[in-house]
Amino acid sequence: MKKSKSLVNILIVIVALAIISVIIIKFIIPRFSASRIEIKNPTEIELISLDGGNFRFSELTKNDFDNYILFLEMDNCPSCIYKGFQDLDSLSKEGEYCFVVAVHDYIDDIKGWAENYNFPAFYVMKKISYYQNINFNYMPILIKYRKGKVKSFRYITN
Repeated sequence: MKKSKSLVNILIVIVALAIISVIIIKFIIPRFSASRIEIKNPTEIELISLDGGNFRFSELTKNDFDNYILFLEMDNCPSCIYKGFQDLDSLSKEGEYCFVVAVHDYIDDIKGWAENYNFPAFYVMKKISYYQNINFNYMPILIKYRKGKVKSFRYITN
């Protein structure tokens, strides 16, 4: 009787620890994870092409395919930006769908600057839209986006 009672107590403790572990892994750790990347409200994020056309982020991303998107700011490390463009160029040559999003408030500033990189799919996102809808710790960042979710990402550094 005593053995079965202690065995039941041990099983209860094991099950309780398992439940606590699942709760921590599933709910608490992701909340504090610094590497979590998120794009909220893709239908509300407005992008402007270099020729002045307005698009929604969700219009530019193809749901059934991987989308490779380079997010950057003009004042990011120049060699990091160049490396990001090289990565996009090689992905584009492999047939992947790629585009660039520069986070900046004035499209005229970006137009001349973007000519240095000669990448055809180049868009501008206002900083307020970035702060409200996107969670990146650092830029430039190359993300793989599919069906409304960031599948993978890589911060581009030297």
